[in-house]
Amino acid sequence: MNEMQLFSQPMQIIQTKMELTQCNQMTERYGLTLSDQQMEQIALRRIDALQATGRVEFGESILRKLVYAFCDSPYIRQAEYANMLAELLDLFYYFKGECMEQLTDDELIEGMRLVFDEAASGSLSFLANLDREIMEEVAQTGSLEGTPLEDGEIDWGDIDG
Repeated sequence: MNEMQLFSQPMQIIQTKMELTQCNQMTERYGLTLSDQQMEQIALRRIDALQATGRVEFGESILRKLVYAFCDSPYIRQAEYANMLAELLDLFYYFKGECMEQLTDDELIEGMRLVFDEAASGSLSFLANLDREIMEEVAQTGSLEGTPLEDGEIDWGDIDG
């Protein structure tokens, strides 16, 4: 870690916590809120994920979009909300890199949400083990139609998790 990263890390944590505090105002209607400690853990996880993938974010982090996209999912409960959000963040960066920047952030998030709710029944393991090409197709078309996910051709019960 270089000196610039050490200097900017506290600011990144503060900025991420401010974003998540604002998100709490919207997500509380769905029974989902993050504590100060959970926000800090997610902020640190975000920094780690960015460093691990060699990514840089300017301005607002992708977290706000993930929170807004997933907060009304019937598969996310308060007890696992912070952990699921952190995992979704990791999966976003993973798929973003695997799809070689062919998808916009919004396309990828919408595709992830579609798979998460409709094919994976809320299983992060299913989402994490999904083939990149399938995720890319779902994200580009906004539909499971024409993919192995459409008719349950992939048995997600066989995926560890």
